[in-house]
Amino acid sequence: MILSQEITRVLVLGAIRSGTLSLLALGFTLIYGISGVVNLSYGSFFMFSTYLFYVLGYYGLLSSIP
Repeated sequence: MILSQEITRVLVLGAIRSGTLSLLALGFTLIYGISGVVNLSYGSFFMFSTYLFYVLGYYGLLSSIP
C-alpha cells in the first residue's frame, strides 16, 4: 500500500514539475516568436520565483505545497 502511494506521489510531483518547465518553455517560445528577439531575462524571472517559493517554504508559509 505504501509503495503505491509513493509511486502516485512521484508521478504527481513529476507532472507538476514538467508542467512548470513546459510553461517556461512555452513563454520563452511565445516571446521569441512574436518579437524575434531572444529575451534572456526570462530565466531570471523563473529563478527569482523559484527562490521565493523556496524561502516561503523554508519558513513554513507554504505548508500545503509538498
